[in-house]
Amino acid sequence: SSALNNLGTLYLEMATKTDNENEANELTTKAANYFSESIKVDSIALGIDNPEYALHLNNLAEFYRNTGQFDKAESLYLKSIELEKKIFGENFPSLAITYHNLALLYNGNSNFDKAEEYCLKSLKLKQSVFGENNPLLSETMSSLAYIYECKNNFVEAEKYYAKALQLSYEQIKNNFSFLSENEKSNYLNTISLYNDMLKSFALKSQKTIPEITQLVYNNEITNKGILLNSASKIKNNILNSGDDELIAKYERWIGIKQQLAKLYSLPKANQFQNADSLEEQANVIEKELVVKSNEFKKDNELFIKDWKNIKNNLKENEAAIEFTHFKRLENNNTYSDNYCALIILPKSANIARNEAISPIMINLFEAKELEKILGSYGGNNFDYISKIYGTSKAENKKLFELIWQPIDSVLKGVKTVYYSPSGLLYKIAFSALKTNSNNLLSDNYSLVSLASTNIIAENYSNDITTKNLNLCVFGGAQFSSESGEQEIWKYLEGTKQEANKINKIFTDNKTTTKEFSGLLASEENFKSLDGKNSPVILHIATHGFFYPDPKEINNIKEEKSEIGDVAFRGGSGGIENFVKNTNPLMRSGLALARANDVWNKTKTDGEDGVLTAYEVSNMNLQNTQLLVMSACETGLGDIKGSEGVYGLQRAFKMAGVKFIIMSLWQVPDKETEEFMITFYTKLLKIKDIRKSFNETQKEMREKYDPYYWAAFVLIE
Repeated sequence: SSALNNLGTLYLEMATKTDNENEANELTTKAANYFSESIKVDSIALGIDNPEYALHLNNLAEFYRNTGQFDKAESLYLKSIELEKKIFGENFPSLAITYHNLALLYNGNSNFDKAEEYCLKSLKLKQSVFGENNPLLSETMSSLAYIYECKNNFVEAEKYYAKALQLSYEQIKNNFSFLSENEKSNYLNTISLYNDMLKSFALKSQKTIPEITQLVYNNEITNKGILLNSASKIKNNILNSGDDELIAKYERWIGIKQQLAKLYSLPKANQFQNADSLEEQANVIEKELVVKSNEFKKDNELFIKDWKNIKNNLKENEAAIEFTHFKRLENNNTYSDNYCALIILPKSANIARNEAISPIMINLFEAKELEKILGSYGGNNFDYISKIYGTSKAENKKLFELIWQPIDSVLKGVKTVYYSPSGLLYKIAFSALKTNSNNLLSDNYSLVSLASTNIIAENYSNDITTKNLNLCVFGGAQFSSESGEQEIWKYLEGTKQEANKINKIFTDNKTTTKEFSGLLASEENFKSLDGKNSPVILHIATHGFFYPDPKEINNIKEEKSEIGDVAFRGGSGGIENFVKNTNPLMRSGLALARANDVWNKTKTDGEDGVLTAYEVSNMNLQNTQLLVMSACETGLGDIKGSEGVYGLQRAFKMAGVKFIIMSLWQVPDKETEEFMITFYTKLLKIKDIRKSFNETQKEMREKYDPYYWAAFVLIE
């Protein structure tokens, strides 16, 4: 019976993962049959007074509930409860699960009183077994909060949402003390629904309970990038611990990950079977490192985030915006993907709606509306970008109207906006949004893109370090080691000129520099910067690449640009081990010297010239204050929940870089060179990274359409 039940569970999981409706229906039918057969076997072999029979009744009931067959599910739940009480008594812990499931059924059937009754039964039983403040209660409290929300009892709903959130943080802290990053990610996925429920409730109830947006904002800045922040803290704790044995273990872990990087860069046929073994070794060591690093620094830094600290650090004409998105359950029992903005205004006067004592939450749009404007992946070329953002001759305000117009009136009197994107908004060049025929959004505001607006509370500096300032620049890489080799990656003359000019700007300023070009612009020389050799400024001018999730590749139509003889700093072609790799950090990277060798031969000795984000993530670049990736699509990657973009930007953040300039689309060689020379000239004069970047964009937009300059974004 257990085997039959497991088969039912397997087919049900398969049904939820397929996009083919007919296939899903077929799998669902199989699941139902196996669940039913399991119960029949139980009743014959074990009898109906057996715990296994009660468990499998509950599983079949769950199946019926999740497929909308509420009447069938209700009778099975009630029968399961009756049996469990008979066998184990009124206080059997598993009863709490069945009570909770039955409550969800009644709520889905709009029988809110019954839903409240059984959810309270579940909560009280859990409290009696596990204690009043056990993190295991958070799921039931979230469900109870949602039931009260459906009953329009917003006061009780807010109380239980807040308590559930508090307990979930305790559960996250417990899990983060021993899980690997991949295991942490899987765990966070299991509780993402409850964060979505809170955001949906806040939008509905903020007029009645204004302070609910405080809870949402704090939750947002806590969760955004929590895995990255956790990994960074673990790394810092270990490297600064002074524990030679622990540091040696960390270096061993990095060594295994470097071996994995080499294996993953090979075609599948050449990936040895020990990859799985290495993965397991790395996972075991990582968990040991997590435990040991927590012994050095047991604090709540990751979970103590307060929006008021951001507000207190805003100047009179500044505002902060956390963009967020969430799934909302609709009346037809399907989920919609919604985007909203959480806005913090300064304390001073003359700011619209400054009377608000809490962050302002504004509903923006559904994901499908933005996807309609963005369309299918179009190669990120001139035609595609100009169609979306418009040109001086063809105005297009759709992005502004969808994303920014709903919040524009709230920002009266604001000159500087700090914002943190979310989801699809990571793909948007906010500075290029067209507000009218003569203006762009960057004409109206000084726009500052942040990984999280919580950075404002940290009083960080964007001044470039002048003491011991040094530069390392890569450009003019020779991508083929042999003449006559097929050139997948074309030589970029502009990158050589760019590197030379940037190097001269700094040497004229009596700054220490290193320049790598030709065959010296290699992966070996790049990796030699690891650790103490990490420069203050690192500039990389070359081809960049990003390949979408393999699951989406079949839906992509590559389009060619039609703007004449223009050299681009982006990739073309690509061998399967990069293009179809399941790890997003292997599908994003930079081409360095001899990169054509691996693209043509699929295998080389030593480094292959293709620097993947995965390899970068294993480096230590904590001395690097500013990284500039003067290449195509270096800001792209797979977008994963609150963690943002899994690609080069995440990899360099994992390596410890503070400020990153990267691109969102294919960048033209000539104009990119002009952008970079202008930026560095201003940087050495102003010594302010953000101001130099904004002034460079302003100067470029006076000459060119958005395509030529707006691809570059500065992430802090």
